[in-house]
Order: sequence, then C-alpha cells, then structure tokens
Amino acid sequence: MLGGLTGLEIGLGLALVLGALGWWRLVLALRVLEQAMARLARDELDAPVPALGRGRLGRVGAALEQVRERLAQRRTLLAENRYNAYLAQHDGLTGLPNRLQFAVRIDAAIAAAQADGGQVAAVMIDIDRFKHINDRFGHEAGDAVLRGAATAAQAVLREGEALARFGGDEFAAFKHLRGGADELEEFLDRIERALCAPLDSHGATIRPRVSIGLSLWPDDAQRREQLINNADLAMYRAKAGRARKRLRYDPEMDERARRRGALVDELAGACARGELAVFYQGQHHVDGTLLGYEALLRWTHPQLGAVSPAEFIPLAEEAGLIHELGDWVLRETCAAAMKLPPLLSIAVNVSAVQLTDPGLPHRVAQALRQTGLAPARLELEITETALAVNRERALAVLGRLRALGVRVAIDDFGVGYSSLDTVSVYPVDKIKIDRCFIADFVQHPASRTLVSAIVSIGESLGVPVLAEGVETEAQLRLAEELGCRAVQGFLFGQPQPLALILALGQAGTLGARRRGGG
Repeated sequence: MLGGLTGLEIGLGLALVLGALGWWRLVLALRVLEQAMARLARDELDAPVPALGRGRLGRVGAALEQVRERLAQRRTLLAENRYNAYLAQHDGLTGLPNRLQFAVRIDAAIAAAQADGGQVAAVMIDIDRFKHINDRFGHEAGDAVLRGAATAAQAVLREGEALARFGGDEFAAFKHLRGGADELEEFLDRIERALCAPLDSHGATIRPRVSIGLSLWPDDAQRREQLINNADLAMYRAKAGRARKRLRYDPEMDERARRRGALVDELAGACARGELAVFYQGQHHVDGTLLGYEALLRWTHPQLGAVSPAEFIPLAEEAGLIHELGDWVLRETCAAAMKLPPLLSIAVNVSAVQLTDPGLPHRVAQALRQTGLAPARLELEITETALAVNRERALAVLGRLRALGVRVAIDDFGVGYSSLDTVSVYPVDKIKIDRCFIADFVQHPASRTLVSAIVSIGESLGVPVLAEGVETEAQLRLAEELGCRAVQGFLFGQPQPLALILALGQAGTLGARRRGGG
C-alpha cells in the first residue's frame, strides 16, 4: 500500500499515464508527418522526413521519405535537362544565343519581314587582333573581353534585334528593318560602340576593335544560310582591309572567295612546278653606291600570270604554307648571296606567322650553314604588325636570331601599331621608312615632317634609316636633305632575277651607281 493507495489504484494510474504518453507520442508523430507532407506539397525537398520508429507510423514515415527522395531526383533530372537544353541553344561563356538559336530567331525575323515588306540585316562581327589580347594580357582577360562585349551589346538591343556568339571572337547579329539606310547605320553604330567599350583588366585598359560584314535579305540572299555566309565574306573582306572595317556584301566577293580557294590549292605545288622565283632589288647609298639587295618572292601562274605577293603571301599564312615557302626563299637567297660580292648584304622578309615560330632561328642557322653565308650579311626584314602579334615570343625569337649574328630591320616603319615602342623595345639594326610617306613627301609638308622625325629617331638610337619607294630624282634629293643615307626604289631599277643581275654586271665589288649617276 503506497500513500493509502491500493495496488489496483496504482496500476490504473500508471496505465492512464502511459496511455496519455502514447497518445502524445502519436500526436507528435502525426504532426511530424503533417509537416513533412506540407513541405512536399510546397516542393521543399531538401530536408529528409524524420524517422518515426519501428511501428506503423515509422513505416509511413519511411515510405514518405522514399517519395521525397524520388521527387528530389526527378527535380534534379528536370533541372539538368533544362540546363542541357539551355546549353544546346546558348554560349556557355557569354550566355548569348549560339549559332543554333540564332538560326531559329533570324528565320522568324525573315518570316516577319516577308509579312510586312521589310528587310533583315545579317551582321557578322569579329574582334580584331583577339589573339594578341590573349597573348599579351592572358586568356582570362580575353574571356573578360568577350563577356564584357556581349553584356554591353546585349544591353542596347531593341525589338526585332538579336546578338549571338558563334565561337572564338566571332559574333553575329541581325535586325528586322522597317525603315531606310539610317535605321541600319544607327543599329551598326550602336552595336559597334557597345562591343568596343574599353575594359579594365588586371591594371590594363583593353580597347577592342571590330571588323563588321553585313548582308541584306532579300537583296543579297533569299535563304538564311546564304545570307549569313555573305555577311561572313564581307566581314573577312573588311578584316583584311586597312581602312574600312565595315563592309556590305557584294557579288564580287564570291568570285574573290573562289579565286582565293583556287590559289591556295595551286600555291601548294607552285614551287615544285617551277612557278616561284626570287627576284632581287638593290638597296643603295644616296650617292648611288650599291649596299645590298632585298629578296622578293614572285609567283608566275600559268593561266593568271603574275600573282601579287600581297595576295598570295596572306593565303600562304592562312593555309599553313608560309613555313615551307619561307624556308625555300631563305635557302635560295643565302645561296644567291654567295654569288655576290662579299661586301653586299641580302635581306629576306619574315612574316608574322614565321616570327612566332620558335623553330625559325634553327632554320636560319641551317640555311647559313648549308650555304656558307656569313651571318652578318643576312638581314631579316620584319614589320611592326608582325612584332605586335605576340610581343614576348617575338622578343625571344629575335634574341636568338641576333645571337646567330644576323641583322634585323623594321620594314614599313611608321604604319604599325606603336613605332616608338617597337624601336625602343626590340633590337633592330635598320629602319625602313614605308613607301607611303615617300610617295607624296615632295608635295606634302606633313609627310616630310614625319620622315624627318623617323630619321631623327634612327639617329638618336644609332640605327641607319632607309627610304623605300624612291622613284624620282626629286624624292632622292629630298630624302638626302632630310637625313636618309640609304634608299630603295624603281629609280635604281626594277627587281630582277639573280642571273640577269650577274649577266649585266650590276653587282660589282664596289657596287653599282644609279642610272645617270656619276
């Protein structure tokens, strides 16, 4: 007996307490289940359903947890499918529509233009010298330029316009035109300003520039594929030009494209067929004394006749043929120099592609060794543009070339990206003033001032200066007055094959005088 309570009373009390606790646990479990089901209804699938023991409620909770896991898996799969579908139609770096999505959108624009009698302008855009941005500032900076350009351009788009990234540094855009030429020009100006906005990256300011090609539906093409291809042709034509960086397609571009393709195919075997030859143009002191020769590659096509180096050299670079051609010219020139008087130098042009090749110094050394030419007689002419392609690699290659004992000349000086920077950073032995300054400097004071400034730069650095493109006595006299001591041009003769030079005795030990000279 406890506190006057009988055993029966105590048993009944304990039963009531235990019963109340059981009901309370049941209520708590049901509340947990209710909360779990409410979370599932709200699509809140991250938190697992709590364990509710081994009884029926526990089995119900376990089943509910299985439902949650399956729903979570389906949600993840659905998100992945949506993401994959997004990636299938968008560029991963910039978030812009890709080529596939652009095709869908421009098709819709063409259909709308058919309905309202409008036009559709397809625009292809390429960032100029983007490889130089990557090489100089790093690939992170290059990606930042692409993202920044895409964000800026996308922000200025209006109804009936779209922008896409096709890959690399190439973008595409279109506009549904309902007005005239002013509407198109305003669109192009707006897109170009956005893409060319300066960007700060790692303490440097990058100012992108673009080349733009455009084609109009239905004037230039009826089908979307041809419309885009035409704009692409115009863009590459604009990129190849020095002045106009925005061009509309014209049918002549198709003919030029076919010609380019045919020339590339035929250039590959031109050397074996004997169609290539090296001609030599003299470089003279202003008093007429011959100082040396520049080697100039010539291609005589059996049907087309003489093909300009300005046309086939860029093709050789694009097609990967420039190394083979360059090596052949180098060997031919070094061998030719051995037939000339030992005081005469010989100059060979080196392209931008060759200059970025670490194997170039080895091939130069091999040509010198095979022909027996003294390194000091060989001069490699390099343009400022070639040096700007990859500054660090160019410096390394030039250092190895000069270590061989060969000389380096900057060709077409004054028309590159940073002439003063070029001669202050790169080790050079000669500056060649571009012929565009010489052509009109007799009549134009501004050109004379520029030539005089270049001569002063050479004098201050102890680097001799040669004027290219001297064709008249007046140009020769003025070049001498301005301080040039070496000249090259038609006044002293056309480029000629070595055999003719030797046959005419134009390579005497003391050098040849210009026609009409003393």
